Amino acid sequence: MAAVTTSVVLVVHNQPALTRACVESLQATRGPFELCVVDNASDEETVDYLDRLARSVPLRYLRNDENVGLIRALNQGAELATGELLCFLHNDT
Repeated sequence: MAAVTTSVVLVVHNQPALTRACVESLQATRGPFELCVVDNASDEETVDYLDRLARSVPLRYLRNDENVGLIRALNQGAELATGELLCFLHNDT
């Protein structure tokens, strides 16, 4: 049976430590998934972390110039996704 690919959509606004912990937890999981990150106009520290992450792991990444709100950002993440299943994840969970 072929593995189902899950797209994990993570909307971020600041909170780089929480984002880092969330991503590290995801990286410890098994099974195929793609990470889709929507940055909702974060501060420089968060942007720097996401830029480094995008250079080191497969990542679908969109950076908004302004905070477009959670629902619109989740929809943007869903548009980035190519997996068969969507998982919406918050960086504080």
